[in-house]
Amino acid sequence: MEFDRDSMREPSESQIAKLNSVAGSSYGSHPEYLPDFMNDPRDDDGRQVVKLDLAENRALAAVTLSRFPAATGDVIDFESTPFENRLWWDDEEHWTRMAAELLSSYVQRGERIAVIWGNYLMPAVTMPADVAVRHARDILDAGPHFWIHPLGGSVLIECLMDGQVTVVTIPSRLSTEPARTPRRGIGGAFSRVSTRNADI
Repeated sequence: MEFDRDSMREPSESQIAKLNSVAGSSYGSHPEYLPDFMNDPRDDDGRQVVKLDLAENRALAAVTLSRFPAATGDVIDFESTPFENRLWWDDEEHWTRMAAELLSSYVQRGERIAVIWGNYLMPAVTMPADVAVRHARDILDAGPHFWIHPLGGSVLIECLMDGQVTVVTIPSRLSTEPARTPRRGIGGAFSRVSTRNADI
């Protein structure tokens, strides 16, 4: 059967609502996957971590990840997106030093950062930058991949498990690529179904 591109239609409002409902029912449903300190009410650093609800996650994604085209596996497509800097870490100790250096370059003292996980079941979180530096290894171990965004800043830092770390400036406009929706179980932090009617 020949593929008929003209037969493809935009999803209806009811389809969009259904997809968003499915996404909402899975987003953040397993906070226990987060690093242990984030769920420990006795931990001084853990008490400074804020878990974002679905609406907050969507708002964050709308001004960060949703502005980039996606490659396979929900990571940013850097073949079509220019980036500022690319680094590689060799082991966890190297990553810890790198995280401290990156955050000191892009985050003012006392400011907070957001961590968006590649696993949609884990809620996005915010925390003071110094907490993120102290727990850089814990954040890395939580995996699979994740993005760091200095709140109020203009950059996004993509961290992959193969050691690749990429710093990119967030575009002021939405990507012209089709919007990404979370895959069942382990999708990324993208919750919009269509970019055409997005209100950012």
